[in-house]
Amino acid sequence: MSNGDAADEKEDLMSDAAMNAKAGGRRQSGDYAALQSVLDEAYRQSAEGKGNARHANDKPFDKQPILEIGRMVGPGFAAGQVMKKAQEALGMAARGETEAAANELLGAIVYAASAVVLVREKAEPAFKNGDYVEGTMSWPSGGVRLHHAEPPLDTSRLIEPEVAPRPFKVGDRVDLKATVSDFEPERGKVTYLGGGSKVCVLWDQSGESWHYPQTLVHVD
Repeated sequence: MSNGDAADEKEDLMSDAAMNAKAGGRRQSGDYAALQSVLDEAYRQSAEGKGNARHANDKPFDKQPILEIGRMVGPGFAAGQVMKKAQEALGMAARGETEAAANELLGAIVYAASAVVLVREKAEPAFKNGDYVEGTMSWPSGGVRLHHAEPPLDTSRLIEPEVAPRPFKVGDRVDLKATVSDFEPERGKVTYLGGGSKVCVLWDQSGESWHYPQTLVHVD
């Protein structure tokens, strides 16, 4: 490593250390405080520290090279960066460069987070005109991530279409609609189809009479 590279590395470490030591955020406690602390450090490194200074160019995280390159070549880009940084970090730790190793691993966490975004994006089919969508608020950026959603239920399809009534013919067994639910219905047999659409019925107990088809029902 040249003197210039060493100076740059020292400056980066001092910058990251200062950024990670900044006051802010909630005080951590509980069983997962250590995890939260490291994740917060990774966030600050990306959003406020070296990552922001070198790569952001005033663009939101999802428009920075860390994700744009991944969209071009796939999430393997981010996974490879995680492996590379982890390997470098272990070498640094073996040389006693603890903070440098920690910062490399924080960068690996950021790349792992970008891989999460890329994998989820890849699983989501492309949107097209007419698609139904729903949004999920992204914290802390405040952006909204869209997902495909099921269209509203078309209740009109739940209504059974009208079925044309079965026409009557001579010999059909029938009853009057008004008496279908009677305990002793008045049953009869169609004997003649007359003019004007009327139907002549010979009732089992009361002789013949004429009726409009809409007042009768089949009972076979």
